[in-house]
Amino acid sequence: DCFNDYLINTRYGCAIPASQIDTVSLAALTTYSNGSFSYTNSLGNPTTQPRFKFNGTLDTNNTVMQNLQNMATCCDCLIKYNEI
Repeated sequence: DCFNDYLINTRYGCAIPASQIDTVSLAALTTYSNGSFSYTNSLGNPTTQPRFKFNGTLDTNNTVMQNLQNMATCCDCLIKYNEI
């Protein structure tokens, strides 16, 4: 959801028309990221948490690509784009 907002936002984002964004892939990433995984915490108790969350801010002094790369790092994914 953060990627989509940043890509289409005309105020602080990329201002890319939604028709030029692979929203199906972004929706799949959101679904995957919101999924839970189980682990054992430091106290030895089993627990779960969402895979990835992006709850930060973006630095508007960075380039758009730098911000996109930072977001991608947060959810362990790669950015693919077509220069055309």
